[in-house]
Amino acid sequence: MPSLPEPNRRHALYVLLALALSALSLVAHLNLTLLSGIHEARVLETGREMLELHNWVVPHFIGELRLEKPPLPYWASALAYKMAGEPSVTAARLVTALLGLLMLLASWLIARAVSDRHTALLVLPVLAGFLLFNTEFRKVTTDPFLAALTTAAVAAFAWAFRRPGRSGTACLSLAYLFTALALLAKGPIALVFIGIGAGFVKPRAADSVRIAWQWHALGVILACAPIAGWAAMVMQQLPDALALWRHEVWGRVTGDVEEMRGRWFYFPVMLSAVSPLLLPFLAGTFRGLRQRDPMALWLASGMVFLLLLSSRKAAYLLPLMAPAALLTAQYLSKMPHYREAGWLGWAQLLINLLLIAALFGAALAWRDHLSWGAASLGLLLLLSALALLRNALRARPSVASLVVSGVLITTFYNGVLQTHLPEDRTIYNLSAYINEHVPARIALYQQGSTDPRLAFYLNRLPTPIEDARLGEVGSPAWLLRRDPLPDAAGSGWQAVLQTQSRKGKIIYLYQR
Repeated sequence: MPSLPEPNRRHALYVLLALALSALSLVAHLNLTLLSGIHEARVLETGREMLELHNWVVPHFIGELRLEKPPLPYWASALAYKMAGEPSVTAARLVTALLGLLMLLASWLIARAVSDRHTALLVLPVLAGFLLFNTEFRKVTTDPFLAALTTAAVAAFAWAFRRPGRSGTACLSLAYLFTALALLAKGPIALVFIGIGAGFVKPRAADSVRIAWQWHALGVILACAPIAGWAAMVMQQLPDALALWRHEVWGRVTGDVEEMRGRWFYFPVMLSAVSPLLLPFLAGTFRGLRQRDPMALWLASGMVFLLLLSSRKAAYLLPLMAPAALLTAQYLSKMPHYREAGWLGWAQLLINLLLIAALFGAALAWRDHLSWGAASLGLLLLLSALALLRNALRARPSVASLVVSGVLITTFYNGVLQTHLPEDRTIYNLSAYINEHVPARIALYQQGSTDPRLAFYLNRLPTPIEDARLGEVGSPAWLLRRDPLPDAAGSGWQAVLQTQSRKGKIIYLYQR
């Protein structure tokens, strides 16, 4: 790929175009109403219950305390609902999409600090094309908050180490501001990710701006102040909260909190996370480790830290997507100078073409379910395939074509195919029926646990009730159960609806 022109205006235009392409990956089909699963339901429903209970200090989920995580994601969802005027999945996901843009810009700023313009420009589409980034920043969970805010903090530290005077002080202040927000989003783990990243973006001592340790100490104290203040307010209402947090933090190490997966869980997950640009990532990582590149050491140190935790989930790799994208972009920017560049470029071109062909085959199979927006995205994907074929005919694999096609591949996969495949709408349809037939002023009871998505779709929380009190419930009243109600007719209850999900879970709806 030819080097980019040096004039600032033209380079700024290229950056804006790359950012626009990357933003497309975050907003395609943002307005879907179905929740992605239990993790998204926890954040969305907890934010809704904050508004319903008028309690912004102690989070609740399905009527029970939710103190395992700090409150920033719940606050963000609740504020999005207030701005939208109602609990809105789209409004809450828009916050996550904005966090994705923040992480893209922060990764670009890190690349500008530690590398050249060409590499920094490539970082934007490379990161946007990573499957894990593209997937997780479409959902409202706590992990995108952690990844975006820790990456932003590391970017601010990178520039604070390189800028003297007031601009350096401003960058340092921003670094600790983002650190405070990251702590409010995920807790102490944020300090580890920020500390690892900041240590490896610091330049050599001769080129680094010296920052007195007293300023760092003050910054850490101020960054911890917001979460400490929130914890103090919680403990005023719940004296046992400290013991719960201690168990949560220590349980992540010992395995008491979640079931422990295999110790090598993250290695195959990382390979899928950086797809479809897997080959440049592997080549860049191996070359970086051999040369002790700071970005490679940042990635390796983060992986070692994750291996020490007993709680393992694919989304925990999100904070490491920035160094992974930097390594990949560094390799791609210098790929023509490497001996293996020829076969690697051709192999990646072939992989991208095969992926595009597979996506089009799946899209044609489901063409009756696709929208015009999906067709427009498909046209962009087709154009990228034609560009790859043109490069193949000219025997010159293009870096630009590879990274652009990577973004469109993951965007089409997540934004079109995943969102248009047949989904289990059982819970959504049940909630639509209840919203239509059960007015908000009429009591809605439940026995046993129900799907947490139901409370969010209903925009109300069913009241738990025991068997002994079923006969006391006055009319009119409605009841949700996992199991059929014994002797329902004798106790005055009449079965109205029975649902069954694809996984075999059944919910019964009764009316008295």
